[in-house]
Formats: sequence, structure tokens, C-alpha cells
Amino acid sequence: MDLFGWLMMMPIAASLGSLCWLAASGSRRAFMVTLLVSLAGLLIFGFFAWEFRDGILFGPRTSDGLTALQRFWSRFWLPFACWAGFVLVACGVFRVRRRTSA
Repeated sequence: MDLFGWLMMMPIAASLGSLCWLAASGSRRAFMVTLLVSLAGLLIFGFFAWEFRDGILFGPRTSDGLTALQRFWSRFWLPFACWAGFVLVACGVFRVRRRTSA
């Protein structure tokens, strides 16, 4: 696996690690850290998708403005959907852990 692959896998590993911490402890701090780490991972994915994969900044400028945004969103909707699912799972785990520990 190349460096780009590792850079794309690190936010996923960090998010899953924080989700395991949330499942083990159920604390509000673990919940907030899980949400912040997953949001940071989404932003990192977005940065890599915008800059490197689509080549908008470093590559040849093939589109700009609304066309570039549409091109970005057409390739970035799946990580955003996965992030939304991860947030729903984190909220569910937090709710279950808070209910069972009380």
C-alpha cells in the first residue's frame, strides 16, 4: 500500500478506535471525541479528494466554480454518506451505553 492509501486509512482507524472507546466507556467525553475524530477524518478525506484525487489545485485546471464543486460532490458523496452512518451508529452506541449504565 502506498502513502496515499495509508493516509486514507488512518482516519478510519482513528474513528473506529474512538468508537471502541465509546462502546467500552459510554462517557460523554468519548462521545464528543468520537464525533470530532470522525469529522476530522471526513475533512481529511475531503481535502485529499479535492486536492490530490481530482487535481483541482495541483493538477491541470479543468474546471472551476460550480462545475468544480459538482465534480467534487459527484465523487465525494459516498464518504459523506459513510460519515453520516458512522455518526448515527455512534449516537446509537452512546444512547445504549448510557441507558444500560444508568
